[in-house]
Amino acid sequence: MMDKNPLRDDPPSLRAEAAGSSSLGPAAAITTLERDILTCIGIIGTTDADDLSNMLGESPRAVQNALIKLDDAGYVLMRNGWYRLSEAYRTGRL
Repeated sequence: MMDKNPLRDDPPSLRAEAAGSSSLGPAAAITTLERDILTCIGIIGTTDADDLSNMLGESPRAVQNALIKLDDAGYVLMRNGWYRLSEAYRTGRL
């Protein structure tokens, strides 16, 4: 039996977005990088953009841009450079 990659498992709210109800807006679907970021933050709890960049193997700029988009949409909250999932996202209200 093959183990699932936790970075590829979709949380329920992302499954809803894949079905067409994206809270990022109809023109802005969530990307694979953004989904991976949400999954990592969900596992870790609180992290910064540099750690996410290293974990995901993406450029720091790409991760930072994705985090800004997720922050604007209400998925994550940033304080003093540290990101965590918003309560609205964690409870499935987004």
